[in-house]
Amino acid sequence: MKNWKISFGILLISLTALMLELILIRVFDVLFNPVSSYLIVSCAIYSFGLSGLYVYLSREKNSSQTKAYAAKASCFFALFAFLILFFVNGLSVLYRSFPGDILVQIVAYVGVYVCIAIPFFLAGSVLASLFLSYHEDFHRLYFWDLLGASIGCIIFIPFLPSMGPGGLLLIAAACGLWASGLFSDNDWKWAATTTVTGLALFVTPFLLPSNSFDFRGFDNKRGVINAQEIGAREKVVWDPVSKIEVISQLNTGGENIVKHIAYDGGTQSSFIFPFSGNFEMLRKEIPASVMNHFWQRGVLASHYIKQEENKSVLIIGSAGGQETKAALLFGAKKIDAVEMVNAVVRLGKQEYADFNGGIFNDPKVSVHVGEGRAFLRRTKNKYDIIQIFSNHTSSSIAAGNGIISPVYLQTVEAYKEYFGHLTEGGILHINHHLYPRMVTTAAKAWRESGRNEFQKHVLVFERNREKIPDTLPTLLVKMSPWTTQEVEKLKSFFLVPSNETWSFSLVADPINPASNDNFLNADFFTGRLPKILENNIPYNIFPPTDDRPFFNFFRKNMNEIVAEEGNYYRYKTTGFINNSRTWFVPNDLKSLFFMFIVSVLIGSIILFLPLKYKKICRVKMSGKETGYFCLLGVGFITFEFVFIQMFIKIIGNPLYSFSTIIFTLLLSAGLGSLASEKLMTQGRHYTKVPFLGILFFGLSLYLSFDYIFSNLLAMELPYRIVLSSIALFPIGFFLGMPLPLGIKTVSAQSRQKVPWAWALNGFFTVFGGFLAIVSALFFGFKITFMIAFTCYCLAFVAFLAMSKQQETSIRGTL
Repeated sequence: MKNWKISFGILLISLTALMLELILIRVFDVLFNPVSSYLIVSCAIYSFGLSGLYVYLSREKNSSQTKAYAAKASCFFALFAFLILFFVNGLSVLYRSFPGDILVQIVAYVGVYVCIAIPFFLAGSVLASLFLSYHEDFHRLYFWDLLGASIGCIIFIPFLPSMGPGGLLLIAAACGLWASGLFSDNDWKWAATTTVTGLALFVTPFLLPSNSFDFRGFDNKRGVINAQEIGAREKVVWDPVSKIEVISQLNTGGENIVKHIAYDGGTQSSFIFPFSGNFEMLRKEIPASVMNHFWQRGVLASHYIKQEENKSVLIIGSAGGQETKAALLFGAKKIDAVEMVNAVVRLGKQEYADFNGGIFNDPKVSVHVGEGRAFLRRTKNKYDIIQIFSNHTSSSIAAGNGIISPVYLQTVEAYKEYFGHLTEGGILHINHHLYPRMVTTAAKAWRESGRNEFQKHVLVFERNREKIPDTLPTLLVKMSPWTTQEVEKLKSFFLVPSNETWSFSLVADPINPASNDNFLNADFFTGRLPKILENNIPYNIFPPTDDRPFFNFFRKNMNEIVAEEGNYYRYKTTGFINNSRTWFVPNDLKSLFFMFIVSVLIGSIILFLPLKYKKICRVKMSGKETGYFCLLGVGFITFEFVFIQMFIKIIGNPLYSFSTIIFTLLLSAGLGSLASEKLMTQGRHYTKVPFLGILFFGLSLYLSFDYIFSNLLAMELPYRIVLSSIALFPIGFFLGMPLPLGIKTVSAQSRQKVPWAWALNGFFTVFGGFLAIVSALFFGFKITFMIAFTCYCLAFVAFLAMSKQQETSIRGTL
């Protein structure tokens, strides 16, 4: 491309668009929840597809008109990116001014959608119009597009803590203005104005505090908005994984000031309890006075039963430090505390070290920033206790997808790793929702580990009071059978004094399995769940695996579940599931429901609207051409989705995994697009190479993954990231070739087909992500991988037919 300004302008627009997408997902994780954030932003990205359709239906422009349009649209893109903060904050005021008003809620949600869809539509129209005017250089322009996107997916990460998402919106606006100047076609006044204005916007967030451009919340999750309004919020940190807010408040008993650590606006919580560091004095108060020092008794159970044993402890999700304090309180000699959010680790070791008694700076404690299972895979240590207290990430970026988040700490493979790292009398201690499914999952792992009589190794304590839903029951799995003395000691520990509002019952008794107090029968503990039992229970209890790690996908249908005491779904279980409903749609399914509705609506417009404009659209794409670009969109995003989930196992930290995979695939695909020009000049037979490369390297990666996994596991993180990128690069390289080859083929007949092809590919890239998640949810990642594989096989067939059609058309004109 001789005009470097256009190339660099495309890079800036693409970089900014992807950065803006990821920033908004982070923001809406906080303002709403991970499901809603992914849903809103993903649907807004459909604007890219609509922009291609808009360019297709518009009057054709010459190159000068295209540059003028691109300059104008880029300027408006910058303006609307800048205004997102003000629009969203205004809508949040409206939303909170009329609580419970469904009409206002709908207006607010639609308003949020529109205000973020506009900049994506403008960015997409810039790219589509340039691709149309310079279609002969599409392979090079597409390289700059993908290069910009690859940079955009990682460049915001180091700047997010220092300037927050509001500051990054100013950076996005600056990039949009600079792109406008580059497209201005030698209008030096416009170029100078946009350059200077962009520079002013770019510098501003570096000069002001990170909370100068803060988003206001919509839902008052766990009282976080109220705390902000009354000035109880002490700290705000935009960690790349989660936004962290520290709030000063009274504890459950209303006696002591505690520090509430709110993750992503209150989606998750942890607490720092005041502590002098005097464990001898604390031991005198426990177990009589637990609520002044811990969230509930379940935090201490495993440490209490193994007190004074000089135990070695692993805590997955150390957060505010309650579990670490409990381990130190009862005589642990060595504690590995693993926490994914670096900001929380820093707060515990530095700013709040005096408040928490310096527990994280104790020489017995080693704090690790990372993901629990990744840490387990790399250590050979055996532990007396492995403790997990309701640990999962509330970030849809860190989780790797947003509609239904995977929970890799609650799979059969995860439990096998826990059991493999416990000593002979070691205890796995988990507090998490819906223990019936935890029991079936652990039972299958126990059986596959070559063990038996699992029921003798499991006990569960659950909170009393019938009309409350499930509230993190305490599951304890002991590698050796529980003894009567141990069970009685725990029952005594869970007998709370009258001044505590919580009380507990033993609902899975390993000593008396036939007791009427036991909630589950022996079938749950066999590791071979009877199909008749699974079918008769109205929520999912089958064990999740790493191939289908969706532990929190409980529902079988949208109906409300009626509690029936004798059928393993009493109120504590059904209440938790039924409470997660919005209107008539369950929260765990509403994302699928609404995204399907939006997808059908926008997809219908993109596919069929051109047929209504026959006078304007003189050239139509054939069915095989339409299918080709649709298949490429679905196939690419499905491969991307599966690769993220595969390489989380190797890289460990979900955020690093997401960034590594996206960056590598986009960069290598961009280079592949650049290299596709060579294939175009070599003759039709060479155009088969990309598809053969995808099929060969895709299948090779799929079959060799276990070998790659076992060999990279023991390496340090930087080596795992680099080598994972090397493993992905070949298939990414070939994935970048089919789209420019297809554009070259259809543009040879008519350049008007280019923006419609871009629209179809853009829409089905987003819709394909939705289809990939649905496939993984119901069939697993292996089947989903084969779906991506099949898409490219079918695209190969369609491409051969398109090439033959092109040759026939050329011969017909001779």
